[in-house]
Amino acid sequence: MAKANKAISTIKDAEKPKDIKVQTLFKTHREVLVLTLNSKEAVTWITQADIEMAFTMAFAVTRSNVAQRPGSPSIHLGTTVASR
Repeated sequence: MAKANKAISTIKDAEKPKDIKVQTLFKTHREVLVLTLNSKEAVTWITQADIEMAFTMAFAVTRSNVAQRPGSPSIHLGTTVASR
């Protein structure tokens, strides 16, 4: 979770929600990471194509796809996390 929050903190964007952070993170049995952010606005922001790319690059995720869970402050992130 600290790595995800660090990746978010490295993104410079005027539209970035204030105090955005990952509250929970878990990996499903299919190797998909599910991150719960602290607001729906944060999810809307991080799922923008350019922000998604910056986040996945900073988080060192390869072959990634960020998908919003409808009506929830959670996103699905997958599929392969590169080690650093």
